[in-house]
Amino acid sequence: MSASTTDERRRGRNAFVWIAVVAILLFAALSGAWFYLAGKLDAAVSDGLRQAESQGVLVSCDNREVFGYPFRLGIRCGAVGLDEAATGTKATAGGLRTAGQIYDPTRFVAELDGPLVVDTAETPPLDLRWRLAQASAHLWTQGLDRFALVVEAPEIALAEPAADRRPIARSDHIELHLRRNGEALDVAVSDANIQLLEPALAAVPRFDVAADATIDGAAGWLGGEAVGETLGQALAGRNGTIRALRIGLAGSGASAGAAPASAASSAGVPPVLASAEVSGPFQIAPDGTISGDFQIALSDPAGIADLVGALNPRLAGTARTIASAVGIAGRPVDGRTVIDIAVRDGRAALGFIPLGSIPPVR
Repeated sequence: MSASTTDERRRGRNAFVWIAVVAILLFAALSGAWFYLAGKLDAAVSDGLRQAESQGVLVSCDNREVFGYPFRLGIRCGAVGLDEAATGTKATAGGLRTAGQIYDPTRFVAELDGPLVVDTAETPPLDLRWRLAQASAHLWTQGLDRFALVVEAPEIALAEPAADRRPIARSDHIELHLRRNGEALDVAVSDANIQLLEPALAAVPRFDVAADATIDGAAGWLGGEAVGETLGQALAGRNGTIRALRIGLAGSGASAGAAPASAASSAGVPPVLASAEVSGPFQIAPDGTISGDFQIALSDPAGIADLVGALNPRLAGTARTIASAVGIAGRPVDGRTVIDIAVRDGRAALGFIPLGSIPPVR
């Protein structure tokens, strides 16, 4: 064997050894970093729980552990609970799993098992169940940048100890998307194939709802800015744009699930049966009254008016009046009838013709 061949083999063995050494060192560094970050995460969670308790909110995480080695890092709880003495609010749920990728620290995912039982001083105990509930969050320089929630087969019921539970509504699929858009907040939400199970609402057909909107100056909500206890308090004094607010009979094609905010309106809306879609800029006064210039597109206006009236009796008269006006002043567009409605301080009008009042947002 020649000296040159021997030298080549020696160099090859040395290269392999160095590769193995580097791999071991990298793995050791990764392991060390993971266990260091795991300790920091566990300590941060403990500090957060103690801080919440000092403020009168007891948060429990049974059998808590950090998991995901070596490429993921997250917290796992066998069951979770919340007890806020000041408001008398209590909640319990099943297992919670949260995790982020070591190589992508800006994205986190979470999954919660049901049932979720919520008991407050102002409402009867609620029992919420689902097949799957997942959330994801993206962080950026200003904190939370995007948030998404998907719930499969949700069902809400009244928790009645004597009868176990009394279902009041269920649906097939809920999606919620929130995204910063400069100082504004993009919101897209949908709920498909909603079924009301209360005997008094048994006549209401299954329906879909979806919304895609921007709320000006609300990006801070993602950073924990106080938004109030009700929708009316959150929106009071704010402006925004509704790109699409849709309601329709389930299966009519009125909503096919929420896309990320601002994407839901990018595609053309096909002709459907028994649906209504509202779009346009809006303003909410401090007292919750609505103003704006809206375009309303309807198919089967009378059917939609009946559905709206069944869901919110306070809107029944206005809905029927608008449905009647559609047949007189509407124009056909893509198989639907479209009218332009002006709303000023909660009063809707078609040109100079008054159509009725819209209740304040509460």
